[in-house]
Amino acid sequence: MCDHVRLPNGGVAIVCGLRRKKRQRCAFCGNPADKLCDWKTEKPTDIPHAKLQMGDVIETRQQKHHLPVRQVVRFVVVTAGVRYPVTMYGLQFPDGRCWVYYLWGKDKARVLRPGTCDKPCCDTCSREAGEDKDYCKDHWQAWEFPTSLDQTAALPQGEV
Repeated sequence: MCDHVRLPNGGVAIVCGLRRKKRQRCAFCGNPADKLCDWKTEKPTDIPHAKLQMGDVIETRQQKHHLPVRQVVRFVVVTAGVRYPVTMYGLQFPDGRCWVYYLWGKDKARVLRPGTCDKPCCDTCSREAGEDKDYCKDHWQAWEFPTSLDQTAALPQGEV
């Protein structure tokens, strides 16, 4: 793809090459976004079943529950001379039910991993929370005005 670029001396240059990455838009107002939200959160991530460990938090397929893995067992099934690695893991639901699940072949498990919000934001729809740290509209109010008991308990005395 080629672009015509106007030069400072009034001339025109034709620049050809790879396409420029399309600029992201603010998730709140649609203006060009220069920042990404740095609010710490846990994101669902697909991992190979061979990397699943006890204590990982599984997001169920209906996204109704986030449950810790209670037990992991790995074994190999041989069928017609082909070896298939299998991971068996157990989950306990809030109502006390326990279920065992099997993953094999190229199956992946959806687990929660630490990350950041990463919503694109413009200057108007974001707040600076520190050096090289910006929060989107959804998160700056939680940062400025913590409302839950967990957040207020974590603040030093005199800041509530």
